Amino acid sequence: MSREIRSRNWIVKIASVALGIGSVVTFVPTSAQAADLTAAQIDAGLKKFQAASARASYFMSMEVAPEVTGAVPLKAGMHRLWDMKTAWKDVNPAKGVFDWSVLDMRVAQSEATGARPLLVLGLTPTWAASDPNAGDPRWGLGTASPPKDINDWKSYVQAVVNRYGTRIAGYEVWNEANLQTFWTGSFDQLAELTDTAYDIIKSSNSGALVMMASTTTRLVSPAAKFTTGYLEALGRYGNPFDGYTIHTYPAGDIAFAGISAQRISDIKAWQTAVVKAVGPDSPLLDRLIFDTEVNYGLAGPGTRPGTDFSDDQGATLLEQTYRDSAALGIDATFWYLYTASPFDLLGVQMWSGSPVVNAKWNALRSGTPTVSDPSGKPSTPTSATDASAPPAPINLQAGRTGTKLKLSWDMSVESFGSLSKTTYNIESRNRNSSDGTWGPWDGFAMVSDAQNYTERIPYLDVSGSIHEYRVQAVVQGKQSGWSTPVRMVVTKSITAPRRADAIINSSAVIVTWEASSLDIDYLDGYRIEGRNLTQGTPWKVLATTSNLGPAKRLTREQVGANENDLVMFRVSTLSTSGKRSTPSPQSPQRQFTNALPVPVSFNATYSSTTDYLTMSWTIPPASLPGGRNVVGYEFSYMWPGATVWSVWGNPIDAGAGPTSIFSLSIVPKGVLNVRIRAVGWPGQIYSDFTTPIGVEKN
Repeated sequence: MSREIRSRNWIVKIASVALGIGSVVTFVPTSAQAADLTAAQIDAGLKKFQAASARASYFMSMEVAPEVTGAVPLKAGMHRLWDMKTAWKDVNPAKGVFDWSVLDMRVAQSEATGARPLLVLGLTPTWAASDPNAGDPRWGLGTASPPKDINDWKSYVQAVVNRYGTRIAGYEVWNEANLQTFWTGSFDQLAELTDTAYDIIKSSNSGALVMMASTTTRLVSPAAKFTTGYLEALGRYGNPFDGYTIHTYPAGDIAFAGISAQRISDIKAWQTAVVKAVGPDSPLLDRLIFDTEVNYGLAGPGTRPGTDFSDDQGATLLEQTYRDSAALGIDATFWYLYTASPFDLLGVQMWSGSPVVNAKWNALRSGTPTVSDPSGKPSTPTSATDASAPPAPINLQAGRTGTKLKLSWDMSVESFGSLSKTTYNIESRNRNSSDGTWGPWDGFAMVSDAQNYTERIPYLDVSGSIHEYRVQAVVQGKQSGWSTPVRMVVTKSITAPRRADAIINSSAVIVTWEASSLDIDYLDGYRIEGRNLTQGTPWKVLATTSNLGPAKRLTREQVGANENDLVMFRVSTLSTSGKRSTPSPQSPQRQFTNALPVPVSFNATYSSTTDYLTMSWTIPPASLPGGRNVVGYEFSYMWPGATVWSVWGNPIDAGAGPTSIFSLSIVPKGVLNVRIRAVGWPGQIYSDFTTPIGVEKN
């Protein structure tokens, strides 16, 4: 068996055109990632990446010190749960053993303050670590190591999701994974953890945010290198993340007058690295950005000393931080840290003894900042007391459970601080099933001091009915425009994918399927199941994906198989209404191996009457190693008088039959040599070629 690596473009061409699995392109980097971008292209990408933030409910968030055990006096959109014994090593101290006491308390603490929890998942327990000595002893032995068994990670994430459901609003996969202190594994291992967590979380709580592992930005080149490598690895898994996370501490010894500008410079350098990695037009630039740790004056990097700032200076830096975040497209910024007493690690203190900083925080949340912006970058937040009308609500979402309607929405950053004084009007309309026309908008409900609405509505159980909803904000008598409508289709009959298949090697498999006929507006994703025939296991759920593309990459470990095991797969459709279709027909059996048998009984004949070459062969027995993995056949030829072999067009699908006919109208007279080989994984796995056959054209 021979292996050959081809160009990425060749892989995409073979996979999408010849074998009908075009979605494979989502698992490999695009050509733009390797291209040298012009300054204009980078600038265009940055403008796209820095588009105005629209996540008002998350915009001002914070982390709370473990010593603070009661309700936090300062309100925040989210609380980041970290540094407080809520990581994997703390929650899962032994295999199969879970201690929920601290995490229960911290989730309840956030809820009591009106904040939503953002849980950092990482820090490997010693018992689960592939390298029990990896990491900083302050955090625990093995905490920076990848797990030795991905199933331990899966069990932990699943246990968290099962316990807290929608109470946890978001997850950060790992803390500062660009630092050896926290992560010593490879980019691919980190991407696998991200992909696994994404599928588990989304399958139970589709509204939860799953954020990439965070990176620090104060060392520009290492941050860029980490981000590029991590994104390339995530691309091979279909980019399973909702947003980026960064930590934007500037160097510790920068003077007060220049420290805000340094943070801006560091963020822009990191954003430039992302643009270069994914391309200036990539939809990945539309995803969220969370700055989940920021403060000033922290010592480092290296031996650079820290700096302490006064309460007044801290208040100024606090305001500059959130203005700069808004201008740079950062959707949520988490202040580090609200403490019970002064914390000498930090240059800016936030505790009961920092009245100016605390007042500034409250003023920013109420929309009435007073300090000017020396950085000159972002615009000043506006309040609802301005003469202009409030902006329309954004991010309107609709869901249902049975006949219970659930609506939720956000307000833009410009209106942040006015939410407690806002009333919302909700309207609905229905589409006429007989002629497809829409009825008039009709007043439906009114909500005060909340950005969600729930009601049980009988007509939501009428299969085939289609409804739209929109929301309007009213602030001190001034009405906004209406939000973009959101549509809900009630369906009880969801078609299954029509065909499941898979390409496979010794360590991974890409499961593919023909997409469901369900309209993409109502398609929520797919559920992939697998069965190990060698081990005699029943069907089990391997992944649930919100990626609407009809392909999913899984490792052998995720499938629960050993090398050479025989497996098969099936796929179900998931709709936005919460329904799941019956499974697709099962895929052909595949084997986890790099072996691939050579086609047998290869023959070639030429007809001078038709000027056609007919090639035939016998499909290798399925009992041979890799005999079940053949997905196509590739032909190679050497023209009369030539000395170099060339590939003849695209491979043909294995299902097309063991015969192929080619026109030789442009081939000169003489002996044409031909041969064939089997294709297992396009661009990776091939059999040896058959013995060449010479065919004379006369």
